[in-house]
Amino acid sequence: MKFILKQNILRGDALTFLTDNDEPIVFSEWSTVNGSMTKRRDFTLNNLLGAEAMKGDGGLFEEFYDTDPKLYRFDENGYISFDKLEKNHSFVNDWKIFIPYASPGNDSYPHLILSKPIVAGVNTCCTETYLIIGLVSSEIRAKNIAQYMVTSFFRFMVLLAKSTQHITQKTYVFVPMQNFDETWTDERLYQKYGITKEEQEFIDTLIRPMDITYE
Repeated sequence: MKFILKQNILRGDALTFLTDNDEPIVFSEWSTVNGSMTKRRDFTLNNLLGAEAMKGDGGLFEEFYDTDPKLYRFDENGYISFDKLEKNHSFVNDWKIFIPYASPGNDSYPHLILSKPIVAGVNTCCTETYLIIGLVSSEIRAKNIAQYMVTSFFRFMVLLAKSTQHITQKTYVFVPMQNFDETWTDERLYQKYGITKEEQEFIDTLIRPMDITYE
């Protein structure tokens, strides 16, 4: 038993849920998507222990939940009691991206395809006005995902599977996964996938640029 404890498989502190570098303790789950792609989902130790179970009157972890989660919703954001959340309680304390369910503008081209992605930090949630994209352990990874989403390349891949105004999980079927420890731009993506100048110009006729930087 002493040997096992000395190995410290968490590589961190189980009380603070942080590593020696003050980063969240993270476990990763890998799964296949559509039989040919791989998806990575990160879980923090905090969430694995059950955020919903941790919160309660006089509980050991009560101090971590002294503020109601920020609620992103249509028109004006607000706050909601943790106890009133209907589902996905464990999502609250992850970094994530919210994207509006409905795409912006009319049907003319070039088109934005997606509304501006919202980078949401810990202690946040949303109504069904938004879809949740990614659950990650750090602000940097969340911002890198959002930066990827505003590229013309990403939105062109969404357009290939988008048949209505609504953005659903199925519309992302052609979007390739990236390493989100890195920042992605159209220039890098076009080079990675060998997109020719002619093909880039064709994409520009369909996709309106989104001049957004997540820093």
